[in-house]
Amino acid sequence: YNELSTDTSTMINEFKKNNINNINTFAYPYNKEEPLYRTILDRAGIKYVYGKGRIPIESLKGKK
Repeated sequence: YNELSTDTSTMINEFKKNNINNINTFAYPYNKEEPLYRTILDRAGIKYVYGKGRIPIESLKGKK
């Protein structure tokens, strides 16, 4: 919990340092949704979370 909370705060602070404010969107890495992470994101004011429904590029290889 602490690591994810710290990472999220660091992410938001880095955006703010670069005059990017009102961060409210996030994409999970590797299509992996974590309920605890979602709670942390909610508390940080991030309303729109994407990633779980993405199609991994590996599944598209060789398809036409």
